[in-house]
Amino acid sequence: MISSLVQNQYAMVRIIVFLLWSLLLCETSFGKINHTFEPIDASFYTSNPNVIDSKLSVYRISRGKYGLNGFIDIKQDLSNDYMLELYVLRSVSGNDRYIPTAIRMPPKNLEYYMNKVYKRIIMTTFSKCAPNSPQFQTEFKAPLTKRRFDLNKCLTDTTNFPYVRSGFYKVGMRFIKPYNITWEITAKTVTTDHF
Repeated sequence: MISSLVQNQYAMVRIIVFLLWSLLLCETSFGKINHTFEPIDASFYTSNPNVIDSKLSVYRISRGKYGLNGFIDIKQDLSNDYMLELYVLRSVSGNDRYIPTAIRMPPKNLEYYMNKVYKRIIMTTFSKCAPNSPQFQTEFKAPLTKRRFDLNKCLTDTTNFPYVRSGFYKVGMRFIKPYNITWEITAKTVTTDHF
């Protein structure tokens, strides 16, 4: 009985050591993954251009460097009643069909999206190339006030991107309530691990 108790404790110690080493590995390698995100195509659809209008296009900045140009025009204040979802589709070669990835955000309200997705992933990019885009330090609270912001040679900052394999991706952000409004960007992503 005592030997089985000792074996159980030994097994627990091994599990704890394994978990600690895993945490240490994650902590030391976090931020050492480098992504390049090269937009290939950008599209926009709205069921009501009186609420939001937009036009995005891919722009060649220099050899091998592409960014986004265009505008986003929010024509009225957006309340927290607006529901958004985010999806990411992947293709190995870019010519075949795109399949869903595990990266997605089910429909959530505007405040959730602005605090969890926009602030973490998009806001840094827009701060460098889109004057008048929403910028906030603490927690975002609705409404998102009406504004127009122009995107001028926006290069995507991938610092806070989740890990993705190299390939072709379609990243979509869609308002699903009360209107159908969708942005979709197709991009080639190359991932370099630095472990």
